[in-house]
Amino acid sequence: MDEKDKQSAIDSINELIDNPEKFIFEFKDMPEETRVEYEQGYYNQFPRPSKSFDECGLRYDIDFLNKIGNDNVLAPIEFMEQYVDVVTKGYIDDNEEDFINNFSSDFPDEEGFNNINATAVGCLAYSYLNIKNEKVKQEIKDFIIKLFLWKANQYKNFIANS
Repeated sequence: MDEKDKQSAIDSINELIDNPEKFIFEFKDMPEETRVEYEQGYYNQFPRPSKSFDECGLRYDIDFLNKIGNDNVLAPIEFMEQYVDVVTKGYIDDNEEDFINNFSSDFPDEEGFNNINATAVGCLAYSYLNIKNEKVKQEIKDFIIKLFLWKANQYKNFIANS
């Protein structure tokens, strides 16, 4: 990557960092052409999820999930939610109050962000999109933004130092 390409990539990341909410939570409001272009690019990089859950309760192959870590946090929420596991989906769909009310008590601080995997990101996104408890929903949103900014800054630093 030459310096011009590096700078272009860093500028793109900075745009995301400056307004993460727009990218993460307002994808559905973007022009259709933009959404279609993004979706095509996304699915050129990442496989589509299985329509059903496997015996482990996942919609993606475990090797793929291990490979991407938590990179899916850099996608709009509609793409993040595809990584939800069957257990979390069940709790949220059944409106399990104990699960929902204790959801945000497990959020790690930044030191623990490396331990968050693609499935955890999917569970956060699915929960955000489907729960009714506004307090917990806001806590999830705030956490997703923190994780997004952390990951975007990691990529920016990687590019700048490569």
